[in-house]
Amino acid sequence: MQKIKSLNNNTSPVLKAMTEGIIDFRGVIYYDKASDIILHEKEFAGVNYLIKRNKIDWNLTNDTLKIDNYLCYKATTTYTIENTKGKHTLEVIAWYTPEIPIPYGPDGYDGLPGLILQLDNNGILTSLKK
Repeated sequence: MQKIKSLNNNTSPVLKAMTEGIIDFRGVIYYDKASDIILHEKEFAGVNYLIKRNKIDWNLTNDTLKIDNYLCYKATTTYTIENTKGKHTLEVIAWYTPEIPIPYGPDGYDGLPGLILQLDNNGILTSLKK
């Protein structure tokens, strides 16, 4: 983490956390297209920090699901956590729609060719649907 001194003029806030209060994802996401960097702004002890986020390695599939009136496609990724019981690989399933061509979604997940309308993070379901 690094303390924020200033932001590049080419960096603009593109997404307020849609899920404030869900899985402790709060803050602002910045995407600098020029350098293809994603930064997450977080406050800790009264100081704002920018945390550089790694890009998510998605596996796009041809599976489809209709959510409201949007045709969504399935994408999956995995990540590994380690705890007192060992290492565990967890799966994330995202349903995104290219009909809304913005690469964002709930809980800080992003990078797909459309808005993520539903996310299953190892059994925790988050949806943008009302």
